[in-house]
Order: sequence, then C-alpha cells, then structure tokens
Amino acid sequence: MNYLKVLLKSILTPGKTFKKLAHSTNSIQYGWLTVVVFALLYTLTVYSFHIKELVPLLDYFLPVKKDEYYFYQSFVTFPVTIIGFIINYQVIKGLLKRYIISYNYKRLWGPVTIASVLPAFFILWFIETILIVSLGWNHFTFDIIRITLGIGWTIFLNVKAVQVVEGIRKDQSRRIGLFSSLMMLLWWGLFFR
Repeated sequence: MNYLKVLLKSILTPGKTFKKLAHSTNSIQYGWLTVVVFALLYTLTVYSFHIKELVPLLDYFLPVKKDEYYFYQSFVTFPVTIIGFIINYQVIKGLLKRYIISYNYKRLWGPVTIASVLPAFFILWFIETILIVSLGWNHFTFDIIRITLGIGWTIFLNVKAVQVVEGIRKDQSRRIGLFSSLMMLLWWGLFFR
C-alpha cells in the first residue's frame, strides 16, 4: 500500500483502509512515520507562534510569561505529541486486555495512529499554520468549534480502527475508542494552547 494513498483513503473510507493497513507489512512503519512527521510539523507551527509573537488564548500552568509561552512549548511539543499517541495506544491495549481480547501491535499500531493523526493534522496543524500563522486569524469561538469537531472526528476514527482491526463488538469499540481518545486529548490539553 502506498503511504499517501493510505492517508487519503483513511479520510474517505476509514474502515476499509484500516483493515487493509492492519494486514499490510507497512502498518508499523506507516504508523510511526505519521506520528513523527505530524509531531515535527506541529513543533514548527508552535515555534512559528513564538516568532509571530502570538500569546495563548487560554490559561496555562507553566510558570512562564504569556509572550514566552510558545517559545517554551516548542521544546515540549515533539515529545508531548509522541507521548499522546503512545497513551492512546496503551489505553486501547489495556482495555482490549480487560475485555480478554488479544491484540497485535503489528496490526493495531498503524491504523490507530493514523486514526489519531488525521484529525490532529487538519484541526491543529493545517488550520493553525494556514489561518493563524499565515493569515493572523485567531478567534476563541472558532477554536472551540474546531476543537470540538476534532475531538468528535478523533473518537470516530479510533472507534472505527479498533473495531475493524480487532473485529470486536461495536459497544466495546465505542468504549475503547472514546476512552483512549479522551486520554490522549486530555494529555495534549495540558500543554497545547
């Protein structure tokens, strides 16, 4: 399977694509490639916030001045992003064990990470790079709408990935996808503004 086709088809036909990817020899590589590329791109976007002297719209817990926040966030964005995807995967793995369902890292990693990255790519990286950095358009109401849509899309894709890759019941995949997505997004919410 071609990597760019996998990404495009994951948007258009996620269930079918995740199932094919799970049985592909490239599942792990495509998963890690997606995670690392997204983490690098988003780190560059955050650093560009600093260069453009933007300040966070929401409060934060780091003990730094508002005008320096994105400078410091740019140093933690890459590891925080990677850890978020690992949290998502580990929660899925733990819940599958709870349901006494075996899991396969080689099959599950690619679909789950692509399911998590696609919404983040469009909702975080693309919109923030194009609208906020390039055009200087930043509105709190718009942020709430795009983040809400991103959360819903992330949950939907994670549920779909877990369901088709592991072949489990819909109610189980809904609980697993919902909980794992929320844990990853809450982790990111601690650091990303």
